[in-house]
Amino acid sequence: MPALAELFVEVRRQADLAVVARCARLTAASLDCRVPLDLSPLAALRGLQTLELLHAENVADLAWLRALPELTALRLHGDPQALDLRPLLDVPALASVALLRTAFVEGTNPSVLAFGDNALVLAALFVRGVAVETR
Repeated sequence: MPALAELFVEVRRQADLAVVARCARLTAASLDCRVPLDLSPLAALRGLQTLELLHAENVADLAWLRALPELTALRLHGDPQALDLRPLLDVPALASVALLRTAFVEGTNPSVLAFGDNALVLAALFVRGVAVETR
């Protein structure tokens, strides 16, 4: 599908995302990651501008985002403690980041959930002018 511009995929089992990486004109993607996934093949989507990851705690690594020069908006739904956000500091066009906590470890209190080192990343992004939303 060489002309595909927007994609929503719900992944319920291990999948090779190389086929998605061949959609060269993809500018927006939403991935519902119901199982642990390696999204690094998506680094080939150089024109991707908007990315939404549901169940983002199942994403092994965000380092591949550094290869997306046009990524302006990133929305991560899930457990924010499960992700290392440092790669976001190297995404040049990033204009907005949303961390939407929709999954919590049993027994935790969402109102006092700490971001740890990710708080420093979010602060640095904010200082850079990136709109940061957390809830």
